[in-house]
Amino acid sequence: DAVGIHDGCTPAPPPPPCGDSAATIPFESDHPYTNNRDCTWTYDNGSPGFALHFSLLDVEADFDFVIITDGNGAEVVRYTGTFRRGVTTPCIGTNVSNVRLVTDGSVVGDGFIVDAAVPC
Repeated sequence: DAVGIHDGCTPAPPPPPCGDSAATIPFESDHPYTNNRDCTWTYDNGSPGFALHFSLLDVEADFDFVIITDGNGAEVVRYTGTFRRGVTTPCIGTNVSNVRLVTDGSVVGDGFIVDAAVPC
């Protein structure tokens, strides 16, 4: 007891998995998302030259991020904060894109919804 160890205590279970290695549109984070997460959704468009449209993008400004990378792992764009009217990424030049949600340990937001892939 003096050092904080108690008989019968079990460690907290790990958080549930997040992300999707074979995402199909539409795909989304939890609403609201949880703290201390690093989740990736991988989307294969089938051909290069597309942009992802987010109908919802709401993460804690300057602390939580949605990072879009191409199939080679190069960062296309990084978002933080709230985009009330949605947002479309710059053109992604590979068949595959990754949407990564990285969160800290405090405030959470509504997360994101990717509702379309549009040619560019």
